[in-house]
Amino acid sequence: MNNILEYLQKHATDQPNDIAFRLLEGASHNAITYSELQQQSIQLAKNLAGLYAPGARILLIYTSNFEFIIAFLACLLAGMVPVPTYPPNPNRHRLGPDLMNLQRICDNAEPSLILTEKRIKALLKVEQARSALQNTLQYFKGKNTTSIDLLTLPMQTIKQHSAPSQQSLPQLQNLAFLQYTSGSTGHPKGVMISHQNIIDNTSKIARVFNEINNIVTWLPLYHDMGLMNAIFLPLLLKIPGNIISPMEFLVNPASWLQAISAYPHCSSGGPNFAYEHCIQKIKPEAVKHLKLDTWKLAYTGAESIHHETLERFTKKFASAGFKHQAFYPCYGLAESTVGVTGRGVKSQALSHHHFDKLKLQQHKIETSSDQTNSHCIVGCGSWPEEDQLLIVDPNNSAICADNSIGEIWIQGNSIAMGYWNNPTATQNNFQAYTSCGKEPFLRTGDLGFIFNDELYITGRIKDLIILHGKNYAAEDIEWVLQQAHPSIRKGCTCAFSCEIEQQEQLVLAAEIKADSSNITDILQCIRESVSSAFGTRIHTIALLDERSLLKTSSGKIRRFANKEAYIQYKLPIIVSQSHDLNLHYTRDKKRLKKFNINPTGSST
Repeated sequence: MNNILEYLQKHATDQPNDIAFRLLEGASHNAITYSELQQQSIQLAKNLAGLYAPGARILLIYTSNFEFIIAFLACLLAGMVPVPTYPPNPNRHRLGPDLMNLQRICDNAEPSLILTEKRIKALLKVEQARSALQNTLQYFKGKNTTSIDLLTLPMQTIKQHSAPSQQSLPQLQNLAFLQYTSGSTGHPKGVMISHQNIIDNTSKIARVFNEINNIVTWLPLYHDMGLMNAIFLPLLLKIPGNIISPMEFLVNPASWLQAISAYPHCSSGGPNFAYEHCIQKIKPEAVKHLKLDTWKLAYTGAESIHHETLERFTKKFASAGFKHQAFYPCYGLAESTVGVTGRGVKSQALSHHHFDKLKLQQHKIETSSDQTNSHCIVGCGSWPEEDQLLIVDPNNSAICADNSIGEIWIQGNSIAMGYWNNPTATQNNFQAYTSCGKEPFLRTGDLGFIFNDELYITGRIKDLIILHGKNYAAEDIEWVLQQAHPSIRKGCTCAFSCEIEQQEQLVLAAEIKADSSNITDILQCIRESVSSAFGTRIHTIALLDERSLLKTSSGKIRRFANKEAYIQYKLPIIVSQSHDLNLHYTRDKKRLKKFNINPTGSST
């Protein structure tokens, strides 16, 4: 089949009353059948076709609900280009950065229409008026348009329409949608995903879906992993997609595992932090009521995968039947639709190895039995045989020798068409040639190596910290940093280097919990833990209030943006400690009082 719409059409014809998706809300759920999904998508597509020409970009701003799925499919049916993006956080602390990022997407995509839900529409209208009044950001103004329509089209009325003809459906080579990157290392870029990309990548991921009858996901639908697991895989495999609100998961992570228990033989997963969240927040009493023995595929990716997390998750939920072998470490990125590698593509066992720290810093690999001076890395599986994956020296484009770390370059039918309205970045990233002239590859910007025919990830080029000729992955330092003291918030740490006194120096930033009090103890634990783990000197440690670090819409730390904020004295630091152990406090007395800090030099 040429596109995901043909799968929907087939299911709506063959099994019209079967459930396509469920929206799980607490103990209840709403369901939509294939017939209902197709009918409502066709109706909205007809409305859109009467307003805009084919190829028009349509910005989708929804929470996780059926309206998003219907709007996304309707855009494809109408020959338009959906642009999924995150709903702005109404919290005043986050709203400004969210809207600024939304403005950047609008400037690049130049959408003709924003489709959203009533609550978000009201918020955007208020902010549009506010920003115009202050003569600051003119939200929803594109480069070549005077304004962008902001609509919530009614979807309650279902009208009977015949399905579009085979000829009217898009072809493989057609642009399907724009997936904006998270912007963790810069401004977001619109990745152009074709219908061929969707079918190719979804089909490859589906190869490991043996004996799976359900898909459960809490991942945001605007995210590439969310789209794949909430929409593409369920439609291609004709498996019900069971959707939980991301906010529901964050507030009550047990709701995720309860859904997995209720819908057995399932695939479900998320980044490393999701498993950490369950370990930290789910009470032992709640574990007793879980049934995880039929959780077939527990994928983990999108950020560093930590072996310690997988071990602790297995230990905590073994009594509920969870099997360690269910873990499915994987690697991917939006520029390759979603997935690149995964355990099970070539039937590997779940693997991890300890590698010598000193060799890793020199971009070499050597296994080690000395766990004190080694770093444990989890394998992310292999790649499909029809694709190519190389490890390349990013400085000279030469293919790396065995046992060397380099940039990951990939080639295959899942590779996107390029970046929207960005020919320079498209040429640099999507049309890379090796020094020996091998065909165009995608430069991922990620560093890694191949060991036993399996890919291992060590970090991102732009996040690499180089101190005194040694290489350190920012994520590795951040992982140790967040484990240093119980008062440090998980997933809320940032490591980067700055030129201070004509030398690159290590700077650490960490958010601390509201009930933190012994600031001196926190600083001492950070310095000891990081110095011991990496054998390097820390120049500055900065402690911040909750929700102070800049993050992407998918929750990733924006290291470059935080570094710039630190350099420009815009990072809202409560207290910092320099290499000479002197303390420097904010002048905001209310924030100092919140943490019981005595600004004369001691914490109480």
